[in-house]
Amino acid sequence: MRATRRRVWAGAWLALAFTVWVAWVIVFVGESDPLTFVIASAWPAVFAVPGVWSLVAVVRRRVWGALAPLALSGALLVGPIGAVSWGSPGEPLESDVRVLTYNIEHGVHGWDKVAEVIRAADPDILCLQEVAIDWPERPDDPLLRYLEDFHWFRMRTAGLLIASRFPLTGQAILPVQKTKDDYLLIAHTEVDGRRITVMNTHLLPFCGGHYNQADVLNWPKNFSEAARDRRMQLRLVLDEVANRDGPVILCGDLNRNPTGPEYGWMTRELTDSYAAAGRGFGYTSNSFALGQRIDYVLSRGIETVQAGPAPGQASDHRPYSAVLRLREGAGAAQ
Repeated sequence: MRATRRRVWAGAWLALAFTVWVAWVIVFVGESDPLTFVIASAWPAVFAVPGVWSLVAVVRRRVWGALAPLALSGALLVGPIGAVSWGSPGEPLESDVRVLTYNIEHGVHGWDKVAEVIRAADPDILCLQEVAIDWPERPDDPLLRYLEDFHWFRMRTAGLLIASRFPLTGQAILPVQKTKDDYLLIAHTEVDGRRITVMNTHLLPFCGGHYNQADVLNWPKNFSEAARDRRMQLRLVLDEVANRDGPVILCGDLNRNPTGPEYGWMTRELTDSYAAAGRGFGYTSNSFALGQRIDYVLSRGIETVQAGPAPGQASDHRPYSAVLRLREGAGAAQ
């Protein structure tokens, strides 16, 4: 009886501690999505604490006591972060447009691997983030050779690139933050005589790009500033979407998972391709923000036929592909 009572009290104190932690994140840190903060700043603890618990249970020969905390840690890390979808994929047609967005991590795993992954996805429209400033380093670069069949342009200092098998009829580069080198690339491309606006961006990460793991005292400040600046960036991007006529495709590493309120801003006017036609666990981040879906293909005036992470690995992100279909009469060229 006493043992049961101790367990109940321990569970109550644990629930209270978690509630206080979440409240502290919301009130003092300013991160509007507490789950993002918890996962990004403390996800190793999600494994470490249940791991020690399980080890003790194994020593004491309590099998269920070992399995339960591990299952709990998996649920905390994977279950609630919005990477699961039960959309309705369809059958692609030859006239459909395949869009690929990919954060390639500056090509640190090799440009041959990057080109191989992209070639396997076979996109018609390609949006890349974190393209190294010094790319291409040589004329026979594998990615450069692959892009010979594309019309493309880039913003070198921002690491952004848009490529299309269809002609590009207009280009623009807009800043999305005054004090950082973050931009929105915009291109107009024509598909079967219909104009589509393609946008590509890379918003601030959870820690704002100036995060030092050893500087524990500045964690709240860094996360708070990053959350504020990222919301401002997203508003600027969505304002630009609203100012454009006709079909729009917005791609990029937005560093927001679908559990936050900003996701509601994005999907108010745009369709999330994975929510519409994705099936299963569609996480796109493999590293710091483990298990989150932070890379997107969003659209307006376009139907999503299929969507999801593409095969291959050449970065700390997974390539994300969406098959899109222009709606009848949308984007008719003037």
